[in-house]
Amino acid sequence: MRPLKLRISAFGPYAGETVINMDGLGEKGIYLITGDTGAGKTTIFDAITFALYGEASGDNREPVMFRSKYADGNIPTEVELVFSYFNKEYKVRRNPEYSRPSKRGDGITVQKADAELFLPDGRVNTKIKDVNNALKDIMGIDRNQFSQIAMIAQGDFLKLLLAETKERQEIFRKIFKTDYFRSLQDQLKYESLDLKDQCEQVSKSVSQYISGILCHEDNVLMTDVKKAKNGELIITDVEELIGKLLLADNEDNKKCVSELDTIDKKLEDINNIIGKAEEKNKLRNELSDSEKLYISHQSVLQKLNEENESAKKRLPEAEFCDKEIAVIEAALPNYDELDKRTSESETVGKQIKELINLMDFNCEEKKKLENKLSASKEELKHLENAGEQREKFIQEKKQNEILKTKLEAMNSDLIKCKKSYDSLKKANEEYNAIQLKHEKIDKQIIAVKEHIKSLKSQYELLEKSGEIFEKLQNEKTNEEKRNSELLVLRNGLDEYNKAYTELEKTQEIYKNAAQKADVLNSEYLAKNREFLNEQAGIIAQQLKDNVPCPVCGSLNHPVPAPMPDRAPTEEELKVLKKELDDAQKASVKASERASRLNGKVSEMKNSLTEQLFKLTGEKTAENINLFIDESNKKISILTSQISDVKKQIDQKEKNINETDRNEKLLETLQNDLDINNKQAINSEGTKKLLEGQVTQLKESVLKQLYDEFGKYESEKPIDKIKSECQKADEHDKMLIEKISEEEKRIARKSELNNSIPELEEQIKKTEEKISVIRSETAAAESKKSELTKQIASISENLKFESKSKALEQKKLLAQKKEAIKKAIDESEKRYSEYDKKQTELGAKVNQLKKHLESMAQIDMESAQKDKEEITHKRTYLLNIQKEIHTRISTNTNALENIKSKSESLAEIEKKWTWVKSLSDTANGNISGKEKIMLETYIQMTYFDRIINRANSQLMVMSGGQYELKRRSAAENNRIQSGLELDVIDHYNGTERSVKTLSGGEAFKASLSLALGLSEEIQSSAGGIRLDTMFVDEGFGSLDEESLRQAVKALSGLSSGNRLVGIISHVAELKNRIDKQIVVTKEKSGGSKVIVVI
Repeated sequence: MRPLKLRISAFGPYAGETVINMDGLGEKGIYLITGDTGAGKTTIFDAITFALYGEASGDNREPVMFRSKYADGNIPTEVELVFSYFNKEYKVRRNPEYSRPSKRGDGITVQKADAELFLPDGRVNTKIKDVNNALKDIMGIDRNQFSQIAMIAQGDFLKLLLAETKERQEIFRKIFKTDYFRSLQDQLKYESLDLKDQCEQVSKSVSQYISGILCHEDNVLMTDVKKAKNGELIITDVEELIGKLLLADNEDNKKCVSELDTIDKKLEDINNIIGKAEEKNKLRNELSDSEKLYISHQSVLQKLNEENESAKKRLPEAEFCDKEIAVIEAALPNYDELDKRTSESETVGKQIKELINLMDFNCEEKKKLENKLSASKEELKHLENAGEQREKFIQEKKQNEILKTKLEAMNSDLIKCKKSYDSLKKANEEYNAIQLKHEKIDKQIIAVKEHIKSLKSQYELLEKSGEIFEKLQNEKTNEEKRNSELLVLRNGLDEYNKAYTELEKTQEIYKNAAQKADVLNSEYLAKNREFLNEQAGIIAQQLKDNVPCPVCGSLNHPVPAPMPDRAPTEEELKVLKKELDDAQKASVKASERASRLNGKVSEMKNSLTEQLFKLTGEKTAENINLFIDESNKKISILTSQISDVKKQIDQKEKNINETDRNEKLLETLQNDLDINNKQAINSEGTKKLLEGQVTQLKESVLKQLYDEFGKYESEKPIDKIKSECQKADEHDKMLIEKISEEEKRIARKSELNNSIPELEEQIKKTEEKISVIRSETAAAESKKSELTKQIASISENLKFESKSKALEQKKLLAQKKEAIKKAIDESEKRYSEYDKKQTELGAKVNQLKKHLESMAQIDMESAQKDKEEITHKRTYLLNIQKEIHTRISTNTNALENIKSKSESLAEIEKKWTWVKSLSDTANGNISGKEKIMLETYIQMTYFDRIINRANSQLMVMSGGQYELKRRSAAENNRIQSGLELDVIDHYNGTERSVKTLSGGEAFKASLSLALGLSEEIQSSAGGIRLDTMFVDEGFGSLDEESLRQAVKALSGLSSGNRLVGIISHVAELKNRIDKQIVVTKEKSGGSKVIVVI
């Protein structure tokens, strides 16, 4: 894929439409994308990525953020890219979702995201999803892969170079999709842990069953059981042991069963004997109780007989009751006649009382009617002239209503006049407010213009802050490097001083050792001479004349050797000799060590002197701390200056934003001023119209008031209308009341004329009713007197007051008669029943005596004693049998579960063995070997290929000095390894960590590694072709030679048909690279692009 033309509109820092013709950059070689910081160099790659994939090149920006803050509201945000791929030309256009002013009205609307893809055959894809799928099929890679291959971004260089194994794992996992291998590792690890846990659980379960094995303490197998519980027996032996225990317990159980059967038979016989004895005792007790009961019943029977005789003596009382009842029944009809006459008398008495009450009521009613008649006649006399004033009041009311209508019309006009006046007042206030707002906007416009002018002046002063920032940054980087080297030098000097001190100590040790050796040598020679003299003296003592000397052979011995007083022994001489040899060896060893240290110190001195002179220009290290302090101060000053310049840059950005905001504010204020002017014109017209309305309505109301009421002075129009309206309402109310009153009098007169004849008729009828009631009352009183005489005559011959009293006495007599008969019957019955029971009880006593005489004698105490002994023995055997059953049940269950669990355990352990082996291998946990996981092993293959590709670039950039190499051996077997990186220095033949590289060296190594990674990703993607790539920043830390080598390496990348774009603001690159895309900021806001060929 090679970009041919890129059109950017309102995108990022590009306010308007910017077209970049990249076709003119050629098909191969390198070109530079340069410009101010923040001008939009990297945005060009963002735009290409967005056109192809609808996303930003990085993860820290969203498409909705692409809308330019400098763009005019009517300019659309979009990107159009024309590119070639395998000699076919494609064009894609995209716009993100963003907010823009509505085409209708003053609101804001959201422009939805959209995309179009124009294919070589003329077809066009218009839906975002279709465009994305089509471009992915064309490119063969997704957005992440494209960003990783086509862009080597700033900040990612050192991250990849200096990463540890774990960090590189994360990077490579994302790029080469090695998650599957990690998932396999984790799956194996989790499965291994799960199987291990299962083994432990099953093993624990087996142990629990073994710990639950039961055995009698006296059993000979108890020792083996303890061994099993302590885990000293294998499973098969445990199973065999449980089998033996079960066999022994089953035998013991059979013996218990046999003994229990015998005991149960004996117990049954004894229980039969005891049962018979208990039965005889029971019969004895029953006989005793029956005899006592028979004697007590004899006295009760005699008493019952006496009670029966006493009851029979009350029979005459019953016969008297029968006679009295017959007398009462004969007199009952007379009581009925008495009740009849009494009832008639009471009825007549009630009639007399009702007639008297009715007489009183009618007399009172007659009196009321006479009073009402008299009052009605008097009222009619006063109503003779009713209705004469009614018509007069009606005519007067009509005239009053006409006046009210006129007043309401005048009041309505007056209200309209008031409303128009209020509207006029409001219009005046609005007009004044508009004038005040106009003045306020004028002042704001003047202030904003002055502020914009001030901001532009500040912008010109801050224009060169970017270049100053880069210069200070470079100075700081160089000084930090020098400071680091000075610190290393000081540490080296400290090491030199330590080595020199050690040399002096070693030389002193050598000097002491040499002196000791010399002293011991002198001592040894003297002692050896004394020893030899002693040996010569011994020989001299043995010399004889004419006998040859054993030493010299002389026959004459004129001066024999004297015998010394004290000489060392041979053993003492040997000890001294050994001390001498040891001292001489120590002296030689100290000499050699001092010689080596002297060489090392000399070498360190020469190296440090050279470094010191290079860094400070001096050959002595006296002022090293002073130089370091000065360097720290310089770094601090540079840091402060950089911070100040950074603030200026930030202020510059703020000024640009503030200028843009104020220019937009100025435009808004101008629009507000235009609107304000229009509002002022409209407000003034409204005000004049309302003034005319108020004048016209006021004159109309005054004329109507004059026409109706004439001239008036003291009152205002509104008060006059209000006063007249109130008078008219009160007069109208008064007229209505008078008319109503007249109508009521007319109606009352008519009513009285009708009611007086009716009252006279009612009085007449009432008098007739009174006469009839008087006659009926006299007849009733006569009848009541006759009935009273008849009642007195009947009552004289009756014993009781009434029939109910007579019946009540009859009932009492009958109850008394019945009670006497019942008492006699019950007494006879009780006596008869008790006599029968006594006869039965006597027969039972005789029968019990005969049965007891026929039963044999039994020793109850002896039988009970035998039963207790047998029962105790049976309980003992049952407890033993219960223990045996518990052991059999528990051990049987344990044996079954142990067999089942041991089989399961064997299967799980077998599976765990090979799964653990796989897990340990995949997760790098093999004992004694490096901790390399399966995923890391796969990543190592990729890493080796990346390093091979990277070294082809690094050897060029470093002039053949450096070569990257994956570390083959881990520092230890406890941490993850396999992806560490070292560097080979071909100048001195050493191999060391990449972390020891200097800043410039590290940049070259990291750039090479990033290029190698890009090539490997492209190769791994398979079948894709990217003819363009970008390298973003990082060149500022290189010296001139390193920069030349880096450009040479990048030029090598562009061999064939590859075009490489370097995004940088480093000034030296402008002189080395001819083809350039220059991005600059505009003072009015936004950025512009110039392509230099």
